[in-house]
Amino acid sequence: MGAFAKKLEQIAKKAVFAALGAACGTRKEISASALQNISRIIVVRPNYRIGNAILATAIIAPLRERFPDAQIDFLVTDKTATLFKNLPVDNVAAVSRSNILKPWRTVSLLRRLRARRYDLAVQLAPSSLSGLVLASMLGARYVMGKPKGDADWYDIKVGEPIVNAYDAGAAFSTALGTAGAVSTQLALSNDEMTCAIDRLQALGLAADGAHGVEPFVAVFVGGHADKVCPLSFWVALINDLNQARKRFVVFVGPEETAMIPHLQHAMQSLSLGALCPPQPLRIFAAMLARARLMVTPDSGPMHMAAALKVPVVAMVRTRKSLAFVPPGATSHIVCDLDVPGTLAAADQIPLL
Repeated sequence: MGAFAKKLEQIAKKAVFAALGAACGTRKEISASALQNISRIIVVRPNYRIGNAILATAIIAPLRERFPDAQIDFLVTDKTATLFKNLPVDNVAAVSRSNILKPWRTVSLLRRLRARRYDLAVQLAPSSLSGLVLASMLGARYVMGKPKGDADWYDIKVGEPIVNAYDAGAAFSTALGTAGAVSTQLALSNDEMTCAIDRLQALGLAADGAHGVEPFVAVFVGGHADKVCPLSFWVALINDLNQARKRFVVFVGPEETAMIPHLQHAMQSLSLGALCPPQPLRIFAAMLARARLMVTPDSGPMHMAAALKVPVVAMVRTRKSLAFVPPGATSHIVCDLDVPGTLAAADQIPLL
């Protein structure tokens, strides 16, 4: 998107936020501790980015702790709904980009959701216009969220600062008055894990009794917009991984298929590497779960790895990306396309 178009989008978004604020009026703020008879909850996160969907799962445990008997539903997108499979939620509804051309589908979806008479709608993203609009239209008794500035959009306001994207779960947990551990989730089935092991072995990885396959480094070459690392960086990195005698698998996403011939050519002489074409999302997640380490730009798979407790070496190309790197001792940040630095970070995480 060009700079002028982006500026117009920001102006329009700001205007719509202001209009919504005026339409909603001033809500009477209450604390989450005062909420009574909450039996139906819906979490609103209609964003198409995989990473944002994974981050949204951090709210599940606090809601389950605060309202153990409540029905918890999610409103997400058709691209991300599969990520909520096997999680402790009751229903997952999805919006689709195709609804732009068929708006009656959105109207029908909202009608069905309003009929459930939710007691609490949780709007997770402060800057999500679609999330705010949908949360406001669901007809819930209460709406919870983190307002931008002094906006009065919510009955229950989240006051804790959110500096890193992973702070959101803790901020909502504090507002709910819960004390349990907060983390993102991704739950895989035994069948998915078995399928993943079969596909990794088909790529040439040896069988291993403990993990299904021998230890390997997952290298994800995808990304979005200014987060993408150039092909030359990945070629240099996999050459160094091979020279360092580290087994690795290069994963290509559906948006990076044009890179496949170049990667195939680069890997012809690399005996320790394997190239994995795009996989169904949950099978990719299960394959990633078998890795001992992931090297990736700021991307959806980075957040999948964090949810699966796979250590991450994050290639950061913009200051904004620093706010999305998973926190903790198992995350390492490398800037400026530093191949030796990436290899050094990988060396800090033993593969055996």
